[in-house]
Amino acid sequence: MAMNRTKSYYLQAESECLMAIVDLKSINSVEKWLSQYEILYDSIRIKPEGLPAIIDFNFEGESFIGIHKFGRLYEMIKGIFE
Repeated sequence: MAMNRTKSYYLQAESECLMAIVDLKSINSVEKWLSQYEILYDSIRIKPEGLPAIIDFNFEGESFIGIHKFGRLYEMIKGIFE
């Protein structure tokens, strides 16, 4: 389950995820981008025991769409290059 995350955690993650999306547009190596943002990707997921990991982009009813978009984008790109 998610640790005790605060709204400031989600705001910071939202900002970092949006920057990562912008960075993808200018980076010359997709593999480098995946490597560079692997820790960020891991930090936005929750991994319930016995269940698949999911992107954690909601806080007290507020959705952080940048986190969700980055997570889905990362999964899609990683899936292509595996």
